[in-house]
Order: sequence, then C-alpha cells, then structure tokens
Amino acid sequence: MAVAFEALLALPKDAKTDRFVDAIALLLGRVPRLNLWAEQFYAARSDVAHEGRADRLRFMPAKAKSPSDSPLYQPLMTYGRQVFRLCVGAVLFGAHLAEQAGLQDKLVTNQERFELICKTLADSRLPVEDRFAAIEDTVDAINEYRFVSEKGLLIETMLGAVKLTAANLLVCDASLDSVIKPRVEGLASARKSTDSYEALDALRAYTELKWTELPAPRTPHRALYTLADSVWHYTFMHYFWIKREREKRNPPPDGAQSGDAN
Repeated sequence: MAVAFEALLALPKDAKTDRFVDAIALLLGRVPRLNLWAEQFYAARSDVAHEGRADRLRFMPAKAKSPSDSPLYQPLMTYGRQVFRLCVGAVLFGAHLAEQAGLQDKLVTNQERFELICKTLADSRLPVEDRFAAIEDTVDAINEYRFVSEKGLLIETMLGAVKLTAANLLVCDASLDSVIKPRVEGLASARKSTDSYEALDALRAYTELKWTELPAPRTPHRALYTLADSVWHYTFMHYFWIKREREKRNPPPDGAQSGDAN
C-alpha cells in the first residue's frame, strides 16, 4: 500500500514522512487527525522496510510515546485503502479539470506547433493520409491561440509548414478544382528568398481565393485552409512592408499600378 501511495503521489524514493503527510493533505484537505494517520502509516511502512516487521499497526487517535499510552483504534490499513481511493479520485478529477481547461495546450507555443507540423509532414514513413490525421489537432490549436502574443515565431518555420501542407495536399487530393489547384501549387513550389517574399505572395494569393464553399472539417484541404489563414494573420503586415521595400528599390514603370491599394 505504501508503494502504491508513493507511485500515485510521485514521492521520491527517499521520501520522508512530512512529504507523504503534505501530499495527502494537499489532495484531501486539512482533515482533523488525517495527519496523525499519515504519520503512523508511514512509520509502520518504514519499520517494515528497515526492520522487516512493525508493531504499531493500529491507529492511535492521539499522539503518544507508545501504543500502551493511547487507545488503539482500527487498523492503519483499513484507513489506508479508503484514503488511497480518495487520493486516486482527487488526482483523476484534477487531471480532468486540467484537460477540460486545455491547460496542456496553453503551455505550448505556436512556434513549437509549427515545428511539429513540419516534422510530421516531412516524415516519409507515414502514409500521407496519416500525416494529415496527425496534425489536425495541432492545426486547430494554432488557429485557437494565434491571437496570443508570442515572441520567437519564425516566418521561415510558419511558411515551411504551409508549403509542406500544400505539397502533401497535392499528393493526397487529386480532385482540386481548376481555380484552387494553381494556388496550392504556387504555395508548394514558391521560390526561397532572403525575405521570403515569393512564399508570402503565394500565401496571399491562396488566402484571397473567393470561396463559394469552405473545405469540409477534418479534411486535408481544411488543414491547409486553416493553417494558411493563421499564418497570413501573423505575416500579412510583414508581407506588405516587404512589398513596399521592394517597390522602393525597383519602382514600377510610369503608368503601372503598384497593386497595393493601401
């Protein structure tokens, strides 16, 4: 039973009684005399572990130097089983609350998610359909947390994730219509450059598609649609800045319009 408690409460191998007592109280509250039971239970555990036997196996409701100085009550193991079940319930309920609140997702950055998508989609050992299934929740999380301020986001990583998604979509879905397919191909084959302008321009072209019907949820095309929208949210201001800087260096011919209405 003590080994089970140590595993449940993640106590170190050299855990002392006070660590055990504090862990029980943290889960179940400051129940009167619960600390007495925990101290006596762990003392019995130590006797068995170090001496091979224990003489104090019944609960003493009051602190005393020896069992003869205090009335003995139920066996320590009787309480132990019930306390263990209550602790299991508290641990599981706490885990449920954390999952319900999405705590795990809140502790992960979108940069890490983009890296995971790149790693998954580049894994040639997985069938392409399985790659998309593996990134579905990650793409949804990126979309959900894109409004959270974050330092360390790399444009190269974001665009790399979009390009890999587009390339995998072309392999996975041969039924793209004649309007969408060229934009997806543009994303997948966008030329690399120091300022990533070509990839950003392909992203702009894809996000400007006039959708008569959005891709169905939990499909490869929906993954690209959602991911591209999230990355454009992060990068559209940077794109227009790069576009202006390029036009300053290479002004359009007289009479030609910039194409930047802003």
